[in-house]
Amino acid sequence: MSVVLFRFRALALVMLAVLTTITPTIYYGLREAVVDSIDVLDNNVPFYITWIWHYHQPLYNENGSLIDLLSRSDRPEWLDSVWLNRINIYTGLPADTASQFPGNGSIQVSITGTLIQQLNELEDSGWYDGAFIGWKDRWINALNTYNDAGYPRLTILGTGYYHPIFPLIHRIDLEVFKEQVRMHREAIEENFNVSVDKGFFLIEEAFTPEIIPCILEEGFEWIVVDSEHLFRATKDYNTQYQPEPNRYDVRNSNPDDWEWAVSPTLLFRPHVVEYNGSKIVAFIRYRQVSQWEMNGIDVNTLLNQIMHFQQYNNDPERPFIMVIVHDGENGFPGHNDGQDYYINYIQEFINTIESNPEYSFIKPIGLTQYLEQVYDPRNDTDNPYAVVHVEPGSWETMSTWGEPYYPQWNWPSVSAIDQIRWSLIVETDNLYWTAYNMVEEASLWSEYGDELESAFRDLLMSMTSCYFYWDGDSWWDAKVSVITSRANSVLEDIISSVNGDDDIPPTTMYVWREPYNPYGSVDVYVHVYDYSGLSSLWANVYVNGVHVYSLNLSYTGYGYLYKLHIENLLPGIVKIYVYSVDVYGNTGLEVIRPFYNYGSLFSMDGELDQGVYLVHNSSSNNYVKHLWVSVKEDLLYVATDPAVAGDVFVFISLDPWENYSNAPWVKNGFVAWYDYYLGMEVDNRWTGWFKNYDQLLESEWVGSASGSVLEGYINLTEAYGYVPDTLYITVATYQTQDGGELIEVLVDTNGDNNIDSDEYIEVNTTQVTTPIPEPTHYITATILAVIALTIAVTTKKRKQI
Repeated sequence: MSVVLFRFRALALVMLAVLTTITPTIYYGLREAVVDSIDVLDNNVPFYITWIWHYHQPLYNENGSLIDLLSRSDRPEWLDSVWLNRINIYTGLPADTASQFPGNGSIQVSITGTLIQQLNELEDSGWYDGAFIGWKDRWINALNTYNDAGYPRLTILGTGYYHPIFPLIHRIDLEVFKEQVRMHREAIEENFNVSVDKGFFLIEEAFTPEIIPCILEEGFEWIVVDSEHLFRATKDYNTQYQPEPNRYDVRNSNPDDWEWAVSPTLLFRPHVVEYNGSKIVAFIRYRQVSQWEMNGIDVNTLLNQIMHFQQYNNDPERPFIMVIVHDGENGFPGHNDGQDYYINYIQEFINTIESNPEYSFIKPIGLTQYLEQVYDPRNDTDNPYAVVHVEPGSWETMSTWGEPYYPQWNWPSVSAIDQIRWSLIVETDNLYWTAYNMVEEASLWSEYGDELESAFRDLLMSMTSCYFYWDGDSWWDAKVSVITSRANSVLEDIISSVNGDDDIPPTTMYVWREPYNPYGSVDVYVHVYDYSGLSSLWANVYVNGVHVYSLNLSYTGYGYLYKLHIENLLPGIVKIYVYSVDVYGNTGLEVIRPFYNYGSLFSMDGELDQGVYLVHNSSSNNYVKHLWVSVKEDLLYVATDPAVAGDVFVFISLDPWENYSNAPWVKNGFVAWYDYYLGMEVDNRWTGWFKNYDQLLESEWVGSASGSVLEGYINLTEAYGYVPDTLYITVATYQTQDGGELIEVLVDTNGDNNIDSDEYIEVNTTQVTTPIPEPTHYITATILAVIALTIAVTTKKRKQI
């Protein structure tokens, strides 16, 4: 996703120009607010505000110390500047700023273990004339400075030591998830002599509800999630991003207060988010303002936001809080070693709200204090939005908007280097627990404990998100392989030496499904590895609680990546359980996150679907002779003869008499108005759906294929907002070159080079509906017997060594 630079020098009118680059909804809402004036503010209700600043550097030398790397002539040319450009930030400028907040002001920071580890190396070595000596002093001072209510001005949130993407590592191993958190907690206590706060920082704001129990088990009470993923889980929200949210996640009712493309009700209050009875408080990161601060912002812009939304802050029992979250040393916050952001911007904001009575209702506060003294949704039984659902996803990154499948670190392609990395990590995880179990059973901790500990640290390090972020850079691309190879060598030696029984089931990691919003067919991808080898790998598939399929997974040919292909799924919530069995009968279970399937409605295989209706058959035509149509639920299916003499098009219109359009793909002539069309190229057999004016629909609510027929489906609700009772459809073939002439149209009334409105066929969608068939795959007695067996998966708890 491209990020628009927001650097403002005027208050409202400049915002108008910038916001037009986001969405028309924001622009016109803001324009109306500025031009017609803002409602009268209720300054009796405080509007709280807080920041979370995140600080992290990965271990740049996966084979040793940072100082060793900095002394090498072959080090990356940019590495020195990583540290030299952040001296003032890392030695305490943010901490000084936090100490200067007025009243009950407090700031939260996230500092990873790997950053602390490397700063300590720089300090101990006296690197760069001792620039980092005493780097912790100002931080410790702020951590022990208290606001008017007795809360620290600065707190450090819990997180992962090595900066992992928690939803992804959670799918591999709960113990590595917990150890990342515990290592970080210990690092904070050892270095700053304080405990981590009650809040937990999600690396890259990457969230999925499944991780809630783990976070709670480690003693945390609240998290922050990105606003876009709360809004996308809310009915009638018009997201600007693809893919569309899956219906399984769209659970929140519409608050009907959308303003500037946000809902104040949802955005400016914390909520409870739960998973299987485990409940945690989720504050909401204001994505737009957080982006603006990363890219450059002035104080008036921030104040204008608060002043505008104060008109909705009319409930003194639930006062608003704006939560701004971003990196603390990158982008604008890192510019000029932090001077422009922490001093010129943050300090100016503090001075402004302190000196100007107009802004006296704006109150900085820490999130734990807000939860304990202002408003806690866990105690709110009257607010219909006290409990909400949030879809998976992250904050925006360099090249993604934060998609629900985390593509910045988990690119969804079988040949992607990300998938090779995850295969290696899954292998190392399985080797570790296999070696661990053998050592434990043989009581050989004194001989192998240190080696196991070293391999486990490598396993944790290999999950560093930065090692996945910079795809295509050979320096970064090699790191996961180097780390896992080192760990595997140690672990394989231990396994060979101990030679115990392999009682550990295969390690499995679900990575993505394709498409994200399936219409009957879906591919599910998982990494699976076992030291002793797999004997079987299958999945049980349920739709709305009914077991419909038991299917084997197939190997993709890449790493340890396997694919589960499912067809003809009925509409409903799909749950998939993947079972992996090794040669000794040890059985692993991976529960795939449920999703909504929009229907086992049509199969896109280039063959005519059964039960569809032939609505026109031309005995006189040479090339386009047939039109088949069917409607199931809100999907329209069309099929015709494939391209032979030229490119083929199926045009669909609500009203062909509305106007004329140019023929598609730069063909010659005109076509009576069409809304959408399905096209097929004669040369390469490519097919695809387009909106009028040749806008390719790269969406999951259309599908197409070519073979013995050209076939496709389109979701009418997505296309029109409803299912029309009547549509007009026609088919034509054109010469393939630019400017190609019309060769033949299914119905030709006048023989010219145009397609006229009376050359469309009227189709009553209520009369071409097709009953949905029952599932055709049945479960054999053998499979039922296997399913009936109780699968005991023993979770080996890691011995503290």
